[in-house]
Formats: sequence, structure tokens, C-alpha cells
Amino acid sequence: MDALSTCTSQWKTISIRLGVPMDKIKEIERDSGRSAEDCWEKVLTLWLEQNYNTKKYSLPSWWSILKIIAKIDFKLFKGLAAEHRKTHK
Repeated sequence: MDALSTCTSQWKTISIRLGVPMDKIKEIERDSGRSAEDCWEKVLTLWLEQNYNTKKYSLPSWWSILKIIAKIDFKLFKGLAAEHRKTHK
């Protein structure tokens, strides 16, 4: 969560790309009082709990979320990928 905190403002775009159903995204937005931070946290929780179409979209993994981050913020992606490589050698 901390590593992805800079993505908070893009929570809805990332949610769609992660495969979170639109009705869940709307429900999260409605129930969170439009707080982007709350929405982002709830989306990540849903995703980690595999509350989406896992056959169409990949299972939760660091790599699957990094691929989406790369399309939104390539500089952030490069930093996160480098950090992940360092800690998992």
C-alpha cells in the first residue's frame, strides 16, 4: 500500500485495469465519500481478495500491478521494479 500511495489519484483507472467490476467501483466511490485514499485502499483489498474475474484478469501479484502502473506512471514503475528486484534477489 505504501509503495503505491502515489497512485491514489488514479485509483479508478487502475481499478478498471485490474478487473474490478464497475458496479464494485461505483459502490466503493459511493460508500467512501469520494475520498480517493479510502477508495484506493478498498480497491486494493478487493483485488487482493480476488473479488473480480480472475479467469479474464490475472491473479493478484506484484508484477500484474506493476504492468498497470507502467502504463500510468513509467517513472514510478521503474523505481518500484528496481526496488522489487533488489529485495527479492
